[in-house]
Amino acid sequence: MKEEKVRKARKAKKAKVEKAEVTKVDNPMVTKVDSSMVTVKDLAVEFQMKPKEIRLILREEGFKAPAVDRPKGTFGPKLRYEWPLDSEDLVRIRTVLRGSKDNEDE
Repeated sequence: MKEEKVRKARKAKKAKVEKAEVTKVDNPMVTKVDSSMVTVKDLAVEFQMKPKEIRLILREEGFKAPAVDRPKGTFGPKLRYEWPLDSEDLVRIRTVLRGSKDNEDE
C-alpha cells in the first residue's frame, strides 16, 4: 500500500516536472526575430534539413551571416543567419539549398 502511494507520488511529481519543462516561459534574453525575416530555422523546415547542415552548406558556398543592426553597447550576436523576405541573397540561398538537396536525394 505504502509503496504504491510513494510510486504514484513520484510519478505525479515527474509528470509535473516534465510538463513544466514543456511550458517554459519565453527567455527574456532571447531577441525576437521580425516575421519579415527568414532564419536558418525557417529554411530547415522548408528543406527538411538540420540548421547545422544548412549553415555548413552556406559557408561552403561563400555565404556569411549578415550583420545585425543593434544599438552600440548592447549584448547579443553581431552576426545572424537571417535575411529579409525580399533579399536577393535569400533567392540565391534557396537555389543553393535546392541543388544540395537534389544531390542528396540521388
